[in-house]
Amino acid sequence: MSNLFKLNKFLLLFTIGIAILGCSKSSKHHDKSFTAFPVDKTLKIELDLFFSVPAHVKAGRIFLGDDFIVLRNDDLKQDSLFLQYSLTGKLEKKYVQQGTKQGMAYAAMSSGIVDNKIWFHDLALSKVVIIDPKSSSNAKSEFKLKDFAYSTQLVNENTLLTSGFYHSTYLLEYLNLSSGKVEKQIGQFIPPDKKIPFFNWKAAYESFLFLRPNREKAVLAGRYSDNIEIFDLVKKSKLSISGPENFEPDFKPATDSISNDYKISFTKKSKIANTGGFVTEKYIYLLYAGIEFLNVDWIGHSDVIHVFDWNGKPIERIKLDKKVKSIAVSKDDKILYTVDGTTGKITKTENFL
Repeated sequence: MSNLFKLNKFLLLFTIGIAILGCSKSSKHHDKSFTAFPVDKTLKIELDLFFSVPAHVKAGRIFLGDDFIVLRNDDLKQDSLFLQYSLTGKLEKKYVQQGTKQGMAYAAMSSGIVDNKIWFHDLALSKVVIIDPKSSSNAKSEFKLKDFAYSTQLVNENTLLTSGFYHSTYLLEYLNLSSGKVEKQIGQFIPPDKKIPFFNWKAAYESFLFLRPNREKAVLAGRYSDNIEIFDLVKKSKLSISGPENFEPDFKPATDSISNDYKISFTKKSKIANTGGFVTEKYIYLLYAGIEFLNVDWIGHSDVIHVFDWNGKPIERIKLDKKVKSIAVSKDDKILYTVDGTTGKITKTENFL
């Protein structure tokens, strides 16, 4: 089965389930739980316009280099995957065209900037591409992946931290990009109820992966539960935190009639928790929805940011005056950037925390 076909099935099953087997709720154990952030405030960003992207660009995630900003375009049919801007908001360069050839992208999901190099993980083409924007030729390194991973983070030019490898019982795995071999595994997933197949549970607890800039800690932010798991990558330890609503995935187990892969089917009670985020050395910033998955008004934007420190302590709940697609925060935690995927407007708000 081709990777492109697998990707189409993967995206389809985000919204529907097949071969329904039964219903389930979880009572998963957490190390800590809470019901409210110590600080709850509103933040006006609507008028803090930084710049607007071209009308044909579908603004996605935003990333920060030392002296440049990169915006990911989620519609490759119209333009390049990455648009590089100066710190004053001036468009400088574009990178990566749509296609299946070397150096091109078809369905980039995880992406970012590490050591001022731009990278992306293409789910459909099963590869990781690293771009050096400082080189005269914008040199690219490309590595093929043997297996599907849901969320990834580049550690360095030869190491990828992964979460969600199909048929793996581990939460995090270090992958050597050159050899394709898994070099280290951290944290085994323990299903709350053994009556439900293991990999149905794993699909229900799929999470977004973020890596602390010093590469010593990582966090998994739940998509269908308001859970986060903070990993000490040096000590190989894990801290699980639930809150503030304290809900677990509500789903119906399912299997793919073609590949027999384990999937989930959403119910009327299924909720969307974290939708994205950004991390700095000091804090974890998570975009949060907290709405029903089948809500007809859901367009992938959120107007709440949950802030935690790297010890799992809840810091702030920030209610924005508009819904945004993605966020980024400066290294000193003083500037908040947001992306409106509908209008293409990028805002810049200083002293927001």
